[in-house]
Amino acid sequence: MKHSQYINEISFDSMENDCGELIALLVSSIRTVKNNMKKNEELT
Repeated sequence: MKHSQYINEISFDSMENDCGELIALLVSSIRTVKNNMKKNEELT
């Protein structure tokens, strides 16, 4: 989108930063779920 001039550099940088934060949140959530699943398996 940036290379096609559809959005400007500032908008691209903002969106790229937001996407990085979303990825970090998703990775953290997935790790938490996996850890909780492992703990529950150990208890049973």
